[in-house]
Amino acid sequence: MKYFAFRIFDQKADVLEEELKIGHLRQGWGADPELNLREGKNAQKDKGARKNFPIKNKVHENDFLFVLNMPDMNYVTLAQATTDFSKGYVYDERSLEFHDLGHIFPAKWLARIPKKEYYKAIRASRFCRRRFYELKNHEKELSELIVKYYKF
Repeated sequence: MKYFAFRIFDQKADVLEEELKIGHLRQGWGADPELNLREGKNAQKDKGARKNFPIKNKVHENDFLFVLNMPDMNYVTLAQATTDFSKGYVYDERSLEFHDLGHIFPAKWLARIPKKEYYKAIRASRFCRRRFYELKNHEKELSELIVKYYKF
């Protein structure tokens, strides 16, 4: 099991949280169907889309995701992959309805964690600005946070 940080489009955090609650972890990097990571002809060529292949290829079933700034700047939402992202990724043709957030990964909403608690656990990684990154060397601290905020 691995732990990942996942950044979202902050201005749509409320919509994205509702989508996560029905199993859709949405991300946006272009409303063009050609940027679809599974079938899009331009996904490998487009610099923005190409950066998202690690999301699709690295997250496996039961991995934990810490979604930053969801539902607002004071929280981190804890989610869990419900299947390998490489198998469960879909491109939603209604992408424009979701403000370019048509790339969907299968995950379930678990809990909200105050951001200050999250940053206490991962001090060294808190300044990373990437959209998606693995939280290595913080397993003990993150598992303690999960136990504290999510009741299995």
